Amino acid sequence: MTLRESMLLILVPLFAVVAYFSHQEWREMSGHIADLDASIVSITETDSIGNLIHELQKERGFSAGYTSSGGKNFADALPEQRNATDIAIKAFATQTATARTHFPEAFSAIELTLADLKEWRRAITATERTVPELAGFYTGLINSLLDVTNQSLHVDTNSDLSFRLDAKMLISQAKESAGLERAMGATGLGAGAFAAPIHIRFVSLGAAQRSNLQLAADELMRPEFMTEIQNSPSARAVSQMRDILTQSVYTGDMGNFTAPEWFAASTAWIDLLREREVALSAEIMTLAEAIRADASQSLRTTFAMIGGISILAAILSIFFFENMIRRIKNLINLMSIYRDGNLEQDVPRYSRRSELGRMASVLDDFKNAMLDQRNASARSKAEDEDRLNAIHQKVVNMMADGLESLAAADLTRRFDEPLDPKYDHIRQHFNTTGDRLHEVISALAGAVSNLNNSATDMDRDTESLDQRTRQQSETVTSSASGVNRVADEMRSDLSKLDEARSEARTASDNAAQSDQTVATAISAMDRIAVRSDEISKIVTVIEEISFQTNLLALNARVEAARAGESGRGFAVVAEEVRDLAGRSSKSAMDIKKLISESHKEVHNGVELVNLAGKSLQSMIASIQSMDSTLTDVSTSAKSHAEDLSDIDHAMRILQDLTNANTKMVKDSRATATDITHTANLISQFVADFQINREKAQTSNAA
Repeated sequence: MTLRESMLLILVPLFAVVAYFSHQEWREMSGHIADLDASIVSITETDSIGNLIHELQKERGFSAGYTSSGGKNFADALPEQRNATDIAIKAFATQTATARTHFPEAFSAIELTLADLKEWRRAITATERTVPELAGFYTGLINSLLDVTNQSLHVDTNSDLSFRLDAKMLISQAKESAGLERAMGATGLGAGAFAAPIHIRFVSLGAAQRSNLQLAADELMRPEFMTEIQNSPSARAVSQMRDILTQSVYTGDMGNFTAPEWFAASTAWIDLLREREVALSAEIMTLAEAIRADASQSLRTTFAMIGGISILAAILSIFFFENMIRRIKNLINLMSIYRDGNLEQDVPRYSRRSELGRMASVLDDFKNAMLDQRNASARSKAEDEDRLNAIHQKVVNMMADGLESLAAADLTRRFDEPLDPKYDHIRQHFNTTGDRLHEVISALAGAVSNLNNSATDMDRDTESLDQRTRQQSETVTSSASGVNRVADEMRSDLSKLDEARSEARTASDNAAQSDQTVATAISAMDRIAVRSDEISKIVTVIEEISFQTNLLALNARVEAARAGESGRGFAVVAEEVRDLAGRSSKSAMDIKKLISESHKEVHNGVELVNLAGKSLQSMIASIQSMDSTLTDVSTSAKSHAEDLSDIDHAMRILQDLTNANTKMVKDSRATATDITHTANLISQFVADFQINREKAQTSNAA
């Protein structure tokens, strides 16, 4: 193999490695630019989604105030807001093409919900829906839009852009909390007082706003961001009203402002958050475009430098190798000429610091020696000619053999047998040149071996990382399934709690009806007691009449006895009247006794009915307490269900990240395999050089 072929075998793999890594760098930077382009598109589309969310939040607040006041408040403002929402819906339908292709299922669900918006508006106008029902509908739609926004903005970009995107989402969440707070406050003011669940929700929404805005300031690393917002007129106005409404459940004072005034102040606060959100979106867009421009310029600059350096390296390598080969050929031709006895041609002058310069110097010394011998006396030349020719021939043969070995890429060739002291420095210079080339090629072989070992270790470590990543993916998948099952069970328990609340309310209604029945019975018993007293009075009158009748009968008998025979018949009548009066008196006594006993029984019955009424009232209070407890438990269960839903969403995101890591590990393994293949190829090229002297000596001996 010639030196030119050896040069090509060394340079081609090196340039192939450079080209491979350049291609990998180009792919990585191009992917980064593509991610930035996707970020710019997603930011533009999420601005359209943010406009729709903002209009829906305002419509939700107007609808809650309108419903809670029975249609008295916001009757004129609600239709205007609905028109503004319809305009935002049309823009949403035409400006979210890319997001629709990425999240078709989410957008299908949103479109179905938007299709129901017309019917909900009709029911709200007719006050057929309660505030919790309409708030649930609008909030569910807004949360779906926020989820799409979160997913659209999860693009792998640099940290500055990522921090700003996170801050934008936190401001959006704070604005959503402010919208719900506006609806809750309008509901309480419209009803004249806060229900306990609505008041708890109202207080928690204010805390959520402060927390999200503080997190946004931390993400932006701008402490003044929170201070500027808190010191704004709209923030101070809302804060004062919020404090009054928060304390109203304890003081009973709802403040001297109305629901429309609260709504206007809250709307100004939400508009301020929207302005900050839009300003941050513009800042994010400007930063993304600047990063993309820098990345594109860096890509062009990098590949221009790589291309220029590669071309320059190739030109210089070819130039130096060709120059070295040309000089070696010139020395070989000159030695052939000297071997033929023509010593007229001069030896080229090369730098004595290089190996070729030393060889040229040795050859020049050889030429001078030959000339000295030629100028010697004929007799000395004749006597020494054979000896000198033998020495010279030995030197020429050694140099020819050495240069032939170099041309054949054999770097193990050395000459240990000393020459004539006058020419032995030629042998030493050749051996020094061979040692120098041997060191260079050996170092290259060692570097290739180290590269091969490093690639093997990298492949082994990557395989281990791949196994751990798959185990992590399986663990995350299992955890996500468990969270999903717990969420399903929580929703089932929530349904059972709603059924228990319904049964408790039914029992409370039945107990109330029974209480009314007992009250009616008590009233009837009281009337019976009154009638018994009246009958007792009548019986007393009858007794008096009987007594007077008895006296009249006695008087009649006395008068009849005085009358003699003529009064006998009258005496008989008087006796009968007396008997009749006695029986009447006895019957009246019996009736009075029965009435007295009945009066006692009625009195006992009244006391028993009163006891039953008190028991029913205690039962009603217990049922109402149980209903309140079930309501609180249901509210807590709903909150837990929402938390589990958030955890389930986070687990899905973690699962996606784990899958992305798995793909990255596979790509790393493929890269390690390519590096190993390239190292083996370079090792094969280097193997063409013979650098093991023991093997070379054995081969030469054979």
